[in-house]
Amino acid sequence: MAISSHVSSFAGRSVAEFDPAQGIRDPQGTAYALRLEYGTNDTFADIFELLLQAPKADNLEALVIGVWAQDLYGREATSEFVVEALVAARERLPGLQALFIGDITYEESEISWIEQSNVGPLLEAYPLLEVFQVRGGNSLGFRFVEPERPVTHERLRELVVQSGGLDKSVLQSICEAHLPNLEHLELWLGTDDYGANSTVEDLAPILEGTRFPKLTYLGLRDSDIADEIAKALATAPILSRVQELDLSMGTMTDEGMLALFDGLIYTLLQTLDVSENFLSPELVKRLREIPFNVITTGQKEADDDWRYVSVGE
Repeated sequence: MAISSHVSSFAGRSVAEFDPAQGIRDPQGTAYALRLEYGTNDTFADIFELLLQAPKADNLEALVIGVWAQDLYGREATSEFVVEALVAARERLPGLQALFIGDITYEESEISWIEQSNVGPLLEAYPLLEVFQVRGGNSLGFRFVEPERPVTHERLRELVVQSGGLDKSVLQSICEAHLPNLEHLELWLGTDDYGANSTVEDLAPILEGTRFPKLTYLGLRDSDIADEIAKALATAPILSRVQELDLSMGTMTDEGMLALFDGLIYTLLQTLDVSENFLSPELVKRLREIPFNVITTGQKEADDDWRYVSVGE
């Protein structure tokens, strides 16, 4: 799987590129996207200010941030100044409910080259946020600052972190966060080739099922420890509560899936996604006999026992 196009929908809204000449026509029903075009003399600060000055900006509910610098590999590549600008604008965007930082395709930057920063202050600045998504794991943080402390947010329902290699410090910060209304948690854990260094033990606070009491969707995707995750899930309390389990895009083999298989019939699962893994045709056939929705498309073939995640570099 390659991230080849920008999102066309986000947080239940269609996405439209922000055009200063058109302004903001539908602040509730449309997610407006800000991104620098290649070769432009504008800066992110320029186009962000134009958005803030547009009529109805104070009613805007959803925002998508794409490419924020002409050189995503230079010293100005980090998203820190984007986070700072958004935090400073919190009183001008009082209704913001959904935010995506990093809608960047592989042609613009490979996912593991995107330089993020500590995005925790955005959760502190926007108490009405219900959906928060970030792409890119380099330098990513998820903490409040001054003083540094775990994130607390009463309204967040959906958290998505897409990475080619997620550092365990970010995972730890997410596990420490107080998110009592979180329903959807989706983590692209990635591969150790690009910085993933988590173990199943690091996932324990999530798998124990008490950290996020309203969780109905759990996605532990794109992981090079997918077999170990599947084995841990087989006896994990969280499995008895979630309705959708997404283990797609990883390196799972029959060994991991068979360990999980017997526990599935005692769950409330409505959907299991194990697409883009390394399952045999025989096991895929067995999975299709399970009496709920099981997604098994796009199984990969190992190359001399080398298995790979769908999104790495």
